[in-house]
Amino acid sequence: MSLLFTDSAFIQNLSNFIVQIALGKEPCLHTVNLSTVIDFSGEKVALRDLVRLIFAELGIDIEFSGKDQHEKSVIIDVDEDRIIELNLNQDVLRFGQTVVRADANELTSAVIEKETKHNSAQQRYSVNELIKEAVNISLGL
Repeated sequence: MSLLFTDSAFIQNLSNFIVQIALGKEPCLHTVNLSTVIDFSGEKVALRDLVRLIFAELGIDIEFSGKDQHEKSVIIDVDEDRIIELNLNQDVLRFGQTVVRADANELTSAVIEKETKHNSAQQRYSVNELIKEAVNISLGL
């Protein structure tokens, strides 16, 4: 997750990976400290909140627990209507399934922090709009 070129590119990369989890093609997102704050042209958002919003856009509610490199997130609920609407396989998703772990190495963390500070590209959309657009692109909608 260190390929950060613009605000929308970062969200698109993150969305692509989370969609792969929802499709059952990836087991879990391994990432850096989820408290890392990303500045989207003045709108500051924690990585944890971006991850939560992308899963929510897919109809998947997650809950975080633990701290620092021991933090993880599990599925606590799914919106079956949304899962069907997006043509996701609800049999792939299990309650209690770990979908995020904050255990990536420090080098990755440093790259993300450097790039997110460096890339304060002009913002065309709010973070929520970027997430909706990224999820649709990731799903080919």
